[in-house]
Amino acid sequence: MNMQDMIKSFPDQLLDQYNSIKDLVFSLDDFSDIDRIVISGMGGSAISGDIVKLILRNNIKKTVHIIRDYNCEELYKNDSTLFIMSSYSGNTEETLSMYKVAKACSKKNICITTGGELKRLADEDGIPVVSIPEGFQPRAALGYSLISLIVILDKLNLISNFHIESILNSAPKLHSFYESNCRENQYAHKISKNIYGGFITIYGTASTEPIVSRFR
Repeated sequence: MNMQDMIKSFPDQLLDQYNSIKDLVFSLDDFSDIDRIVISGMGGSAISGDIVKLILRNNIKKTVHIIRDYNCEELYKNDSTLFIMSSYSGNTEETLSMYKVAKACSKKNICITTGGELKRLADEDGIPVVSIPEGFQPRAALGYSLISLIVILDKLNLISNFHIESILNSAPKLHSFYESNCRENQYAHKISKNIYGGFITIYGTASTEPIVSRFR
């Protein structure tokens, strides 16, 4: 699958991954008394965290923090923090480092990955792993990691099921939008031809920064 096909598969990623993990079960006793949520990742994995944070905004009572680093502030290092380590390959240095940090200070840990060292460590330590499909460029697997985060938060009763229903209802509309606007000689295609070779400036606000970053 080439990059264009991977990008076009975004709506299918949302639906396919939801169907794969919709019966996921966590022990709510193991994940009780959560005060804050830390999502650790780099690249597309971190961007999916940014977008989830944007989607939820005022609809989640817990604070959500995205960590793109080897470590995090002492504030987060306690057993009331839910740590979600997300790495497509499972071998991202920063995320593996954060795995060790999370394991040392909290029992509320979940991983999202295709495999690699992250899955090996999590399986060895008895930490839940949400699997996503292999065969994609990490930055083109946004749909898989995004819906995985939403489902995890839903299963832990941290958000309303409304958010999943909204995403699932919206996914088919993305296919319709592509068919109506993005094929050759249609509106988006004409714009791309007009700006090809030029300079592109993308404007956004604080609330749309994750979308601007992803577009860039």
